[in-house]
This record gives sequence, structure tokens and C-alpha cells, in this order.
Amino acid sequence: MPFKDNSVDIVVCTETLEHVPDMQRAINECYRILKKSGYIFISTPNYNNLIGLKKKLEDKKAKREYWEPWGGHIGGMERHMTPRKLHNALKKFKIIYTQGGGYLLPWTFFMPFFKRYHNKFPLLCLGKIPIVKYIGMHYFILAQKR
Repeated sequence: MPFKDNSVDIVVCTETLEHVPDMQRAINECYRILKKSGYIFISTPNYNNLIGLKKKLEDKKAKREYWEPWGGHIGGMERHMTPRKLHNALKKFKIIYTQGGGYLLPWTFFMPFFKRYHNKFPLLCLGKIPIVKYIGMHYFILAQKR
């Protein structure tokens, strides 16, 4: 990124890391440009759910991480993201807050009747509950540079 070292107060990285070829390099670059005690906010898909299992099987069959279950970018790359992968990539950072989100769509993907209701009942409070926050469709992290 065309920024000087330690020059940015906050980095916002939403729904991006799953698409870059080298996720750790992207995170290291964010770390480089952040000021000491600067913040990074990240959101990614979370595939610790039924649709994630389908994605993993489709990726294995294709022998690469590309299949995107919602059809938004056919032919592009989408890494099979999980909270664990994200936490492992952020070891240089202090994790301040985590939350999950999107609890109907990933579990009801195969039931068309329920798909039309996933936005009407966001169930955001579930994303704060330990264990449950790790199975939603999205995962959010706020972290701070040490």
C-alpha cells in the first residue's frame, strides 16, 4: 500500500481478505502502516456452518479455493474462511472484540422457503454468545497493533 510505515490510525478491511492470494501478506501490510496502538477492523465470511461444508467439498472437487456459494463473483477466488484462520493470521495484534453475524442463511441454504426470511430476522444478539458467534455467516474482529 502506498502509505508510510506507522502512518494510519485505523484500517477497515471488510469482506476482502478471503479474496487476496496471500492473506498473511495483506495483514502484515496493514500492520506496517498502522500507528502504534492503531486499530484494524476486519469482517470476513465464516464457513463454520452447513454452507461452509458445501463450499469445502466443492473446493476440494475443483482442487482450488474459488467456489463462492452465493454466486456473486463466478470464477473469482474465495478462501474458505473461519474465525480460527483469521485469529491465526492476526497473532501480531491484540484482539479487542469479536462477534458473529448472519445466522439463518448459512444453515437454511438448502431450504428455499427460509432463504427469503434471513434478512428480516438478523438475530444479531446471537453473535455475542461464545461458541454461537463462530457458526454464523460472518465474523467480525476489532484488533489493535501492539
